[in-house]
Amino acid sequence: FDHIPKVRSSRFYDLERCAKLVEATTLTLRRRMVGVLQEQYYGTAVLMLPYDEYERQVRYTTQDVFVQFDDRFDQFKEFFLDQGRRRRMTAASSSGTVKTPAQVIQALTQYHLPLKERLDAIHHFRVNHEKLRKVINEVLQGGDEDVSKDESSSAIREVESAPKAIFSTLDVLDLSVG
Repeated sequence: FDHIPKVRSSRFYDLERCAKLVEATTLTLRRRMVGVLQEQYYGTAVLMLPYDEYERQVRYTTQDVFVQFDDRFDQFKEFFLDQGRRRRMTAASSSGTVKTPAQVIQALTQYHLPLKERLDAIHHFRVNHEKLRKVINEVLQGGDEDVSKDESSSAIREVESAPKAIFSTLDVLDLSVG
């Protein structure tokens, strides 16, 4: 994104090409993030991390990247629309229709969004699972004499191992269709 303002002074680099560059950047962002996450936490390991580690190592870092990217993308949109007005840009699409800068921005494919949605779904699952684990822990260790120590620890282990049993054959970071 730091190089995009150089387009302002270049008459050889049109805005539609600049938009395609940003679209390619979103694809690269997605591929790199998936690659790093799969390298560090292959398949279901994201679900097996202790909750505090997951929050610190996965959730906060990925959200930081997405927030920074979204901020930069918003700046790019403002720049792009401004340059489109200055250059009186209209782009002819492959179907022969003329597109305004706003339509070009709207048509951009943001390839990183499915990863962001998947990570949000994983976070939602992890938050709810952690709440369930805490409630089970409180209820079973709350001093009820009817429940033995073995039964309570067995129930807690069962809740903690549920994600592994459910998702053991899946790669939660696989974003392929079908």
